[in-house]
Amino acid sequence: MKRVFWSSQAVRIAILGAVAWCGYTSVVLAFMPRAVSTESALDATLVFVLGLLMAVRINRAYERWWEGRTLWGTLVNACRNLAVKIRTFVRPDADEAARIHALLSAFAYGLRDHLREGARLDRLPGFEENEVADHVPSAVVSRLYGNFRDWTGSGRVTQHELRMLDLEGRVLLDVAGGCERIRNTALPPALTWVTRVAVACFLLLGPWVAAEEFGWWLVPVAGVVAFLVLVAETIAYSLEHPFGTELNQLDLTEISRAIEASTAEILGVD
Repeated sequence: MKRVFWSSQAVRIAILGAVAWCGYTSVVLAFMPRAVSTESALDATLVFVLGLLMAVRINRAYERWWEGRTLWGTLVNACRNLAVKIRTFVRPDADEAARIHALLSAFAYGLRDHLREGARLDRLPGFEENEVADHVPSAVVSRLYGNFRDWTGSGRVTQHELRMLDLEGRVLLDVAGGCERIRNTALPPALTWVTRVAVACFLLLGPWVAAEEFGWWLVPVAGVVAFLVLVAETIAYSLEHPFGTELNQLDLTEISRAIEASTAEILGVD
């Protein structure tokens, strides 16, 4: 299982801590029942506040995840449309088709690595070992537009066909810009902080108001509740950052492979 926001070891420690705290609470209330006065309204308030904050956080995080998935779906369509139009307008030979296929594949893999802060131009298909660029997606698109220029200059592509190619080509950097916006603009820190404070308060205060009802059953119940609350928080974090390599984040490698395979089929590249 891939690592999420908290490592599996950290989650286990947090759950054990919650269970130990609930055991202590049960002992205190069993032997000193008048030591602490609890009200059922407090339990309902804690659950309501935590549920409201978690719902807001997870919904906002999922919106970011879904927007990222939509942008990559748009990229898939744009690459396929470009491959179809190039095959129809240019009728490339085997070498040209292989070169265009390499560039479309390189953009997908390059954008993936760029969003994960690890893009290098010389690791992408179709580029030389010593080639470098500060913004790898732009460098790939620039190389692609160089082919458009050559085809137009040699008369293989008309001005009208060039506009149709540009219509799809500009989508590539539009997608890159949208993904960068998601990566560089996190949810408001105050929302994350308040949600985590609410989780801590729920785990610390909840046992005092639930011990009288559950008795010694509070200990296993607390383990289950702590697990669910902590996992919900880790899922929210993963969804908030959709371009990583963790569980619940977008599988950009699989999407890039789909682009590579579909454009190869369209262009007739083995």
